[in-house]
Amino acid sequence: DRDNFMTAEKALEYGLIDKIFTNR
Repeated sequence: DRDNFMTAEKALEYGLIDKIFTNR
């Protein structure tokens, strides 16, 4: 469960970074 949560958080963070990079 904890691993899943960490993955979800990382995925969200990566998604945000990806969006920012794409925006740039």
